[in-house]
Amino acid sequence: MFGVQLNGHSKSFGNGLIKDTMGRNKMNKKEQERLTQVEIDTKSIDTKVRLIQKDISIIKDNHLTHLAEDIKKLDMRLWAILLLLVASLFIPFVRSLW
Repeated sequence: MFGVQLNGHSKSFGNGLIKDTMGRNKMNKKEQERLTQVEIDTKSIDTKVRLIQKDISIIKDNHLTHLAEDIKKLDMRLWAILLLLVASLFIPFVRSLW
């Protein structure tokens, strides 16, 4: 673009940066607002990731343990039902032998 002299101390360039007399880059207000919004978005995403990690940890540590216990209980019940079925078939056979 073009350069503009502000109070004889700085020049503006087309890339949104302003160079002062020392040659350092300065951001204009629009670039600062954009950078601030990116920082806010980054913090928001970081917070969401931490919450998801916490939820995964809770599921892994708590819920999976309870699910494993429930599966063990169901397994024991199935074995008990199987044992009763076998016994109900075996008892009449033994009585017929006496």
